[in-house]
Amino acid sequence: MRLDGIMDGVPQMVNLHLRKGGISGQGAVDQVRTQLSDKGWTHLGDELSVRNSNGQLRRYDLVFKKPDGTIVGVEVKSNTATKTKAQRLFDEGVSKATPAKGVGKFKGQEVQEVLTIKNVMCK
Repeated sequence: MRLDGIMDGVPQMVNLHLRKGGISGQGAVDQVRTQLSDKGWTHLGDELSVRNSNGQLRRYDLVFKKPDGTIVGVEVKSNTATKTKAQRLFDEGVSKATPAKGVGKFKGQEVQEVLTIKNVMCK
C-alpha cells in the first residue's frame, strides 16, 4: 500500500504495508513506526518536542534518524485528519538550514526534515 507523505514541502511516496480497514490514532502511529523501522530508519522516540527559531513549540508523533543521519519529525494523520494551520506553518520552516531544536528528553537533537503521513487506511 502507498501512503502519501510530504517532506520539505514536496510530496513523497512512502510504501508501507498496513492492515486492512481504517486505522485511527495510536494504531496508525504504531504501524507507521514499525514500517519505517523495517525500512532501516532508526526510531528515536514518540511524542518528542522541538522549538523553532521563533520559540514556537511543536510535538511530533514520531522522530526517526534516516540512514544518512538526517533527523526527521513524523506527523501521522489517520483517516481524514489534517494538520492544523500552526502545524503546517511550523513544518514549512523546518530544514537542514533551519532545524527545529529538541527540548525536554529530546534536548540536544535537531529535526531537519518533516514527513507527514496522511490517509493511513487501506483504499
